[in-house]
Amino acid sequence: RKKLISKRCLRRDQNIDALISKLFPVRNDNDDLLIHNRNKYAKKAIGTSLSSDDEQQQQQQTKDKKKKRISESSSSAGSIPTINDIELQLKPMNNVNLYATRKILTPLNATINHLSKFINTRMKLEQQNSTFIEQEYQWFINLTDDIPIENTLTLDKLLEQHWNNMPKPYNIFYRAISH
Repeated sequence: RKKLISKRCLRRDQNIDALISKLFPVRNDNDDLLIHNRNKYAKKAIGTSLSSDDEQQQQQQTKDKKKKRISESSSSAGSIPTINDIELQLKPMNNVNLYATRKILTPLNATINHLSKFINTRMKLEQQNSTFIEQEYQWFINLTDDIPIENTLTLDKLLEQHWNNMPKPYNIFYRAISH
C-alpha cells in the first residue's frame, strides 16, 4: 500500500526479457505453463484466504455470542441484575477492614464452592504473588453462626431458606480454614 514514485518498475523490460531468453532458452517454452500454474495457485490462495477470513469472522461472531450469553447469565459487579442473579456482600469474619467486603452480582445457580473459588482468585490477583496458596473457606449466614454452610448448596436454596425476607444485598460471611 506504499505509494510508488514511478510505475516504470512494474512494466516488463524488453532488454531484461531478451537477456533472460538468451541465458535460459528453455524458459520460453515453459512460460505458458508457469503463468498457468501461478494463476492456479494464486486463485487457490485467494480462495483459502477468503474462506479463512469467513472462518475468522464466524469465530468472532461465536465469541461475541458467548460473551453476550455469559454477561447475561453471570453478571459481575456494576452490571444490571437480572431475575437469575443475586446481589451479595462477601464479608470476612475476623477482619475489621471495611474494604475487605466484596460486593458481587452472581447467578442464583452458583454454589458456595464457587464463592470460595472467587475469593481465591481475587486474593491471588490482588497479591500478584507467585507463592500464593489457595485456601479453603467456611461460609456462614450470620457472624454468630457456628455451623458452616455446605459447599454444594446453591445460592438459590440459601435465598429460599435464609434470605427470603431480608433486604438486599444479602450478607454472607467467610473465614479461611486453617490446616
